[in-house]
Amino acid sequence: MKLKNLILELESKEAYEKFLKENSSSFFCAAFTILDLKNKTSQLQLDYFIPELNRIASFEHPFEQFRIYEDEVKEMKIQEASPTVDIIDLERFCKNILEEKEIKITPTKIIAILKENLWNITCMDDFLGIIRIKINSSSGELISIDKGSLIDFIGVKKS
Repeated sequence: MKLKNLILELESKEAYEKFLKENSSSFFCAAFTILDLKNKTSQLQLDYFIPELNRIASFEHPFEQFRIYEDEVKEMKIQEASPTVDIIDLERFCKNILEEKEIKITPTKIIAILKENLWNITCMDDFLGIIRIKINSSSGELISIDKGSLIDFIGVKKS
């Protein structure tokens, strides 16, 4: 999946045409995907910012409808639609980083958010291990990586 192709697919849908008529100044601001590597499935959402409302509208693949969230968002930036590190590259890119950093985890799920030309990626394995990776989507530069467990990720407190 290439992001640009997904956006073109969305723009050909009736739901997007209806949305655009009502929100002509909206722009693409983020993408969210869950790649289930074990079951070879994926979920994808494209988000658009509506400046007049300070709200986000989301289109979930296969883009038959959209949802405008009630929460107000102060500002969003236009997201590049053709990143160097694209959705199709995420699995390979993550596995290469883990190998280079000698991190012994075999991801079964990758959760990735693209916003402001940064990929915020969480790789999870079957044993509650997680790796958080942040990369520049334009250059492919690794910005940060940290290791934890699902317990750390959800912030469970001990009594």
